[in-house]
Amino acid sequence: MTIGELSQLTGMSKDTIRFYEKIGLLPKAKRRDNGYREYPKDFVNQIKLLNHAKSLGFSLCEIKQLASLFKSKKLNKRKMANLLSNKEIEIDKKIQNLKLFKKEIKQTLSGLCDYSEYI
Repeated sequence: MTIGELSQLTGMSKDTIRFYEKIGLLPKAKRRDNGYREYPKDFVNQIKLLNHAKSLGFSLCEIKQLASLFKSKKLNKRKMANLLSNKEIEIDKKIQNLKLFKKEIKQTLSGLCDYSEYI
């Protein structure tokens, strides 16, 4: 399938597909005689999995690490649990920071916060 078809099936832009290929998140596509990339159908599922991992908060670097462990058959339950526990801690920290930010916004809006020192 062409990059345009892959883009339509996954909702991912052509540029992003090329970028993922360039950084090794996706395997290099074969080239047709005319130089166009030819993508196998299983790329659709790979891209959907990448998008799902991103939606869960995993960075591209983390996704690449996970994919590498999976491909080398070194991703066991314990490693996966460890990675997910670390991600959970990271998410909890983000939630805590967002709550503090929300509190500061509420204080500023209610006139309780003097922001003149920042000007």
